[in-house]
Formats: sequence, C-alpha cells, structure tokens
Amino acid sequence: LETRLRHPPSSAEGAETMRMTKLTAAIRRTSEVLRMELPSYRAEQTWRHVQSVARHCVESDWAPFEEAAAAGPSREAARKVQRLLQHSLAAVTAEAKRQRIRAWKRGCRREARKAYGATRAR
Repeated sequence: LETRLRHPPSSAEGAETMRMTKLTAAIRRTSEVLRMELPSYRAEQTWRHVQSVARHCVESDWAPFEEAAAAGPSREAARKVQRLLQHSLAAVTAEAKRQRIRAWKRGCRREARKAYGATRAR
C-alpha cells in the first residue's frame, strides 16, 4: 500500500507551509509520472509542473534536482526527483518545527505565567 501524502495544516502558518504544500504536491506528481504510460503528452505536462517546484527545494538539492529534471519524464528520473523532493520536504518541515518551537520559547520567556500555564495544561 502506498502512504498517501496530504497537504500540511496551514492555519496561521507562514511561508514554510507554502513550501511544504508545493513540495508535497510535486511528490504526488512524480508518483503519477511513475504510473503513467511513457512517453505521453500528460506525462510531459505533469513533468513540467514538477520542474517548476525547483525553487522550493533545499539549496543542497537544487543542482541534482535540475540535472534529474532536465532528463525528461522517465521512471528513473521520476524516482530520483521524488527522493530529492522527499529530502527537501523533510528539511523544510524540520526547519518549520524548529521555528515554531523557538517562537513558543520566546513567548514563554516573555511571560512566566504563560510558560507555567502551557506546561500545566498538558
């Protein structure tokens, strides 16, 4: 069974959530290319959309992503791009989590009562 990727929650979130949403959509598109009959017009269009996500990848993945995406829609390229996108998604998600925790800690330092209430409520 394939685990289904969903869009990350986006209520009251920042720019990182948009990046996560774009990367998640691109991962789903690469899995579509893996299931498609190649070559085809639909595969070309889907691959074009996958290529547009390059700017949302982590900087260390830009060059390998561009290289793999330039090869065109093939199963091998789709697998490689999918791995790079998953790596970028994990990195962006981890950074967003760190930023949320830092913001929470800053708020707790500002107000001691808030810190006590937050820990007490759990």
